[in-house]
Amino acid sequence: MKRTIRFTAIAAILSFFAVTTVYADTLQDAFKSGKVSGELLYQYEGGDTDVDSNSPGAAIIVPNTGEGRWGSSAGIRLQYVTGQFHGFSAGAAFISSTDIGNPEFVAPRHAVEDTRITQAYLQYSFLKGNSIKIGRQTIGSPLIANAVAGPLQYDSFDAAVLTTTLLPKTVVKLIAINEWQPRDTPHHVTYDDPIYSVFVNNKSITGLSLTGQFMTTKEDYSDESYNGTVFGNYDAPIFTRDGYSTYYLSADYKLPISHPVTLHGQYGGATFEQEGEDDTWFYGLKIETKVAGIGLEACYTETSDKNDFPGTAGHVPGPLYNKTLLTTPFRASHKSYSAGASYAFTDGVLKGLHARGLVLYHEEDANQTASTDDGVIEFAHWIGYDFSGALQGLSVNANGSIAKYDKLIDGGDDDTIQYVRLYVSYKF
Repeated sequence: MKRTIRFTAIAAILSFFAVTTVYADTLQDAFKSGKVSGELLYQYEGGDTDVDSNSPGAAIIVPNTGEGRWGSSAGIRLQYVTGQFHGFSAGAAFISSTDIGNPEFVAPRHAVEDTRITQAYLQYSFLKGNSIKIGRQTIGSPLIANAVAGPLQYDSFDAAVLTTTLLPKTVVKLIAINEWQPRDTPHHVTYDDPIYSVFVNNKSITGLSLTGQFMTTKEDYSDESYNGTVFGNYDAPIFTRDGYSTYYLSADYKLPISHPVTLHGQYGGATFEQEGEDDTWFYGLKIETKVAGIGLEACYTETSDKNDFPGTAGHVPGPLYNKTLLTTPFRASHKSYSAGASYAFTDGVLKGLHARGLVLYHEEDANQTASTDDGVIEFAHWIGYDFSGALQGLSVNANGSIAKYDKLIDGGDDDTIQYVRLYVSYKF
């Protein structure tokens, strides 16, 4: 008989409460020592462009940043995690949000009207740094991750995750996913064949962090649909049919010298089961330093011209360097160059203010994708302020990009697209 795994929110909660009749007194202490955390959040997203929304070249970008598109929403996230009882603990979280402006002109993922349970899990912790978590949960890793670009639209996985630190200075995670709840649609993806992944991080050498991950799914997505639309593997930004596997390696090395210099490198790729799909790869190189408190960085990435990289399961662009609001360098033949600077004020009246700017140049073969030709010049920025004192927990952050396209597929020249996200958050 074909074996499958099914980890649902209800099963996770019932697994915890099943033992309450035996250990009622002690479990009361576990509940009383639990912790509640939450966040009140406002988000605004808006974009503008002079690109014709009917042009093939705008097919990827305009739905997110079409002319005059904007939306805003507000919401709350609450999470409760019990104390431990003989190594067991449980957690639950929900999110609720509402539109507060102009939803008719913006994609559903921008102006949000949603209430859902995002976490409901049972966890068993043993030794130090070792645990197994079963149920609805969020996952953060290079090849499997939950989207956080829209903080009011957290998605989640029904999964089992074993985390172990038994090897010296090494973290290993074994992941099995049975279902995915997307952030911007009620279309849940249930896997007849679960997604499996192995994640490893090692810091045995001083200053060096090595990360590797492998993910595979045998799922046949040819029949997956929602409201009559066939998505393919909807959990990945690049849709592919049938199963596929992805792999990722990265190294981050802080040079043992008095001047701070950190070198970063990454390599990854994908293999596809669908006939006619070519395997693909990508790599990136990055250097960071700091001069007079100012962070400086430079980076280069390249993706094979054979095929697009699917991205990260969870419909996240992926682990590639140089990804911004407007551009993701996982498409076939994409090359990107960037240089940037950052600064964070640590004292004085501006303490809590931090900013980062990045100038990028992208190019890719327009015959490979419905995106760009001849090149894109982009300026991306991140700026924020974290309050302290009586207002500690309150923060304001803005992330934006403006890009000038030398030529889109529709033949237009010098098209410009701009996009911004603003977040006001209070965490407690």
